[in-house]
Amino acid sequence: MYRWVFVGVIIVIVFWLGGRRARAKRESMTDADVATVIHGYLHGGPGGGWDWGEFVDYPFRNPRLEHIRSICKEGESKLPAQREAFLDELVRKLQSGQFD
Repeated sequence: MYRWVFVGVIIVIVFWLGGRRARAKRESMTDADVATVIHGYLHGGPGGGWDWGEFVDYPFRNPRLEHIRSICKEGESKLPAQREAFLDELVRKLQSGQFD
């Protein structure tokens, strides 16, 4: 009986540590990382829909990333052709270092 409780506690700790690591990685995203997420969403790529959903649905503590996230969220409300042009322009700015 106690063996299963111990195994359960270990599993909870492993998932908790994994979640902390994922949040830390998410909070330290660079402009290039964000551009990759947007590009994957627009043009299909590894994790495209999943990464995009996680990016736009969960707020950041980092003010710069939160600002970029809010711009992306705003882009979702545009018509498909406008959305693609809007987000492609954002990718270009992020990749070239022109995003302020």
